[in-house]
Amino acid sequence: MNTTAIEVFESFESTFQDKVVVPESLELIWLKKAIGRYSIELTPLNFDSEKMEFDKQLDSYVIDTLAAFMKQSYQEREVSRVNKQVSITG
Repeated sequence: MNTTAIEVFESFESTFQDKVVVPESLELIWLKKAIGRYSIELTPLNFDSEKMEFDKQLDSYVIDTLAAFMKQSYQEREVSRVNKQVSITG
């Protein structure tokens, strides 16, 4: 059975202490960026955007690595948001 995007999303979401609502469309953008990074830095991955699944079953290391790359995108977005708030109030 092939790994689905939902499995990676669940790994990504499990890294938050509190429930954070991130739109699935944004998670998908971050997943695609993570796949691109993983494919360049480690080994190529094939992902079908229409089926929302990979072409094979990924092991937990790959899923967790993709989730970590997604978390980095989330954190970059949060830093940008906080910096904008600080510049408005400062």
